[in-house]
Amino acid sequence: MASQTNKRTCKTAVRELISFIHGYHAYMEVWTPYIREGLLIKRDPDNIKDGSAVCVLKDGEIFGQIPFNI
Repeated sequence: MASQTNKRTCKTAVRELISFIHGYHAYMEVWTPYIREGLLIKRDPDNIKDGSAVCVLKDGEIFGQIPFNI
């Protein structure tokens, strides 16, 4: 499940998103992903490669990005 917070209303919407996580292999020493694990997704407008990037977080740490073609 992915959770998103709307800053205008301060409400959290929970949605399910099935996707690959780009770049997770770089974190495999500190994180072992499992199917249907609940993670947070958040826009990453400061990403120098893609201003529309969406990052994947677990416990406040970035563990990859959602591919742009989703």
